[in-house]
Amino acid sequence: MTGVIRKATVFVALGLVAASAAMAGIPSAANCTVPAFIKVVGTKVGVPDPRGTFSITVRDIGNFPVVGSNVVLNFAACTDTRLCSGTNVTCAAPARVTGITNGSGVVTFTVVGGGLHPGGVFAGAAAGCVTILADSYVIGNATANVYDLNGALGGAKNGVAVTDMPLFLADWAGSATYRGRSDFNQNGAIAITDLPIWLQCWGSGNSVTGCTTTYCP
Repeated sequence: MTGVIRKATVFVALGLVAASAAMAGIPSAANCTVPAFIKVVGTKVGVPDPRGTFSITVRDIGNFPVVGSNVVLNFAACTDTRLCSGTNVTCAAPARVTGITNGSGVVTFTVVGGGLHPGGVFAGAAAGCVTILADSYVIGNATANVYDLNGALGGAKNGVAVTDMPLFLADWAGSATYRGRSDFNQNGAIAITDLPIWLQCWGSGNSVTGCTTTYCP
């Protein structure tokens, strides 16, 4: 009986090894590092605002980095936001930003875009509207902060400017309904304490010119 048990134990161990080998290289959400919030920013002289730069690390079930993983930021549920078209942006639904992980399993993004806020009470996405995928596996969700709240409306509204401030104030006044776009201090609520964060972005001038190409439809 002992021999049978020993053989069974070996087979189980071999099975676990085989299963682990089969899953090596497959992204594991539990081991990946993803942001809880993504800052959607503008540009200055065509250069994306560095405050919006962030990285994602993709790891597999063994906690090893996944090299060459195709990472997608799916903005389909961010109904109040439009991405700025670019080489790593797909405007056709679902609107998304893509990147490939490096030798350390890391990919870095800066998302440029603008909001559709016309003023007053305006509906929009709540928490976690950005779905983050690696090789088609969902590895997390992020809330989109949008500094240029009306930029996607075009014209003189493109770029972070003083005209965005009343739009934040309207979101604050209606904060019984959470709008992730204006949660600039990223604490899960909209309050006056978010305003200084927006003011820092405006004051830096690094998002002053907004999208330099066209916004996705």
